[in-house]
Amino acid sequence: EMLTSVLHVILLGLAAACAVSFSFSCAIEPDINGHVEIPSRWEVVGKHAFHHCTSLRSVTIGTGISTIGDEAFFKCSQLESVIFPKGLTTIGHNAFHGCTKLKSVMIPETVAKLGERVFFKCTSLTSVTIPHSVVTISDSAFAYCRTLQSVTIPEGIASIGTRAFYMCKSLVAVTIP
Repeated sequence: EMLTSVLHVILLGLAAACAVSFSFSCAIEPDINGHVEIPSRWEVVGKHAFHHCTSLRSVTIGTGISTIGDEAFFKCSQLESVIFPKGLTTIGHNAFHGCTKLKSVMIPETVAKLGERVFFKCTSLTSVTIPHSVVTISDSAFAYCRTLQSVTIPEGIASIGTRAFYMCKSLVAVTIP
């Protein structure tokens, strides 16, 4: 009963101190195929919720979720795909840091800022769609995404942080309107 209560706190993103103590686990255990569907009734995927969840291969984030907390999917080394909900507004710092099998992401039109190191060391990432709603690409957001080949920076971007695309060795095209 105590563990269930603590997990609810983690998932709601209300207690970072508790989340740290449950690192290297999955807030929701993936099914046999490594998939998790995060319920639409949640508002937040809390800080560290799936930190080092190495059995996670794919995730569908429910439509009621507006925030993905800092390090929510940190070093989920087997994560290959993420389906973001419409209405998502915030993707926190290091949210997908070290998700080395993640190949592509389509960020919804409702996200305004990409947190620091949000896709840092996503070494299999080849494509990313950055919507017009994004006004800030934070420091090192895509650093060390060694297979990232092309990026289109949306019109209206106000800020691109330092080293946002550092060590993206395969990057051959950057389109800035």
